[in-house]
Amino acid sequence: MELALILPAMLALMFTCMEGGIYVYSEHQVIKGVRDGARYAGRQSFSNISCTQSPSSALTTTIRNVTVYGKVSPTANDKPRISTWTVPDTANQSYTTVSVSCASTSTGIYTVLGNAPVVTVSAKVQYPALFSQITGIPLTIYLGSSDQAAVMGV
Repeated sequence: MELALILPAMLALMFTCMEGGIYVYSEHQVIKGVRDGARYAGRQSFSNISCTQSPSSALTTTIRNVTVYGKVSPTANDKPRISTWTVPDTANQSYTTVSVSCASTSTGIYTVLGNAPVVTVSAKVQYPALFSQITGIPLTIYLGSSDQAAVMGV
């Protein structure tokens, strides 16, 4: 009889803990991916990314691939960091953007250039909730992150 009374609470606690763990892991993957993409973009040369020239579409796609897959050129067998995060987004579940802004500075390597190009990589990814997969009830929660890196011109 005690088991019948405690079992619903134990199951609810167990599924809540599992869902919380999956959420924290998924959020970590988005943050890690955006950080990797910004770091990769920051290592580009000034001829690829500068204050006067925005990155080409091929370079933008490469930065998105590094952000989502962790690879410059993913193959068909490579899986994204999160199942709902793809490039290009075919199901309207993820948005990964790459933008360049310029900050005026007069220190370091930017004294010759005048302005420092800063790349911002942002992502908004639909969370693949365990609760939705088990019950079939749609749950629309998005995970998001943004990171910046100054272009080093390496």
